[in-house]
Amino acid sequence: MRAVLAIAWREVRSFFVSPAAYVVIFVFLAISTGMFVYLTLDHVASMGMQMVQGGRRSVTDGIIRPFIAQGLRSALWLVIPLISMRLLSEDRKQGTSDLLLTSPITTLQLVLGKYLGALTVMTIMMLMTVHIPLTLAFRTRVEGGVILAGYLGVYLTGAMFLSAGTFASALTENQIVAALLAFAIIFGLVISGILAESSTRYLGGVFAPFSLRLNLQDFIAGIVDSSGLVYFLSMTGFFIFLTQRSIDSQRWR
Repeated sequence: MRAVLAIAWREVRSFFVSPAAYVVIFVFLAISTGMFVYLTLDHVASMGMQMVQGGRRSVTDGIIRPFIAQGLRSALWLVIPLISMRLLSEDRKQGTSDLLLTSPITTLQLVLGKYLGALTVMTIMMLMTVHIPLTLAFRTRVEGGVILAGYLGVYLTGAMFLSAGTFASALTENQIVAALLAFAIIFGLVISGILAESSTRYLGGVFAPFSLRLNLQDFIAGIVDSSGLVYFLSMTGFFIFLTQRSIDSQRWR
């Protein structure tokens, strides 16, 4: 465990000493904050129409849920390939991967350390946005369960995509190619989820449990579903396993 934490700490330090890291953080915060401002202004504008029509949409439905489901999720998914692209590809390019592969640590420890370091960076970035929904919670009536469950769902989704990005980084020594591969895998997961949902019409929904949207929607609704937890954790473990196998194949070449 000590070796895993040492590798993770090394990754966190190397990320924050790079100027590009702060560009990634700025893009993430700009997208998420911009979406929040847009949703807030849209909600305020729609309140007048709703009062005239005799109805009123809550802050939770008008701002919090869309912010988590659209703003935070989109911003996170956009920057995840940028976080993961250098994890293993940079070591291959600089030749330090040979030293790591011949060291006493196991391949699994190496992969977990790299992944944990990137996950720590993602966690820090998500924590930078917590004040956004909390500001509304202090000023108006907001369902706290929706905030907690929604953040958990997006966090688990980001962790799954980050494991996919780690796998992509293990396939090439070019960081740009690794980022593009990560985008492709993420897009493939989204598309496969849509196809899984369509199986309800033709195959009785046998593939529906593999739908990303269906597994995430309960979290956005404020419900922590065990099936969603199993989906995200198992998919994350699957990509960690693929990364380990990829590095093992390089070790024996």
